[in-house]
Amino acid sequence: MNSGIDASPPFETATSQWIHLIGVGIEIFGVFIIVAGIIWSSRYIFQRPDASRYDHYKISIGRSLLLGLEVLVAADIVKTIAIELTFVSLGLLPGAGAYLPELDAGSGN
Repeated sequence: MNSGIDASPPFETATSQWIHLIGVGIEIFGVFIIVAGIIWSSRYIFQRPDASRYDHYKISIGRSLLLGLEVLVAADIVKTIAIELTFVSLGLLPGAGAYLPELDAGSGN
């Protein structure tokens, strides 16, 4: 009856699948931050009667995009380290880390 094949997945495979699901969940959260930030920022267009409403709108959208992109990079780092750990993927991580301060400096904060 038993063919000698273990039906349960090994620990590494199960752990890899869970970490992949966590990474996908973090990515979905990052996209939600961006979309909700754009919707929330739209209140500046409709509620402010002065001429600076466009500037406030741009700043608010920029902040939500920056936060969403930082969450997406964090998800990518989790998935890269946990699932696809190669020398090439490790070499790309410093580039992503170097890019985030440039985004933050461009946001005016």
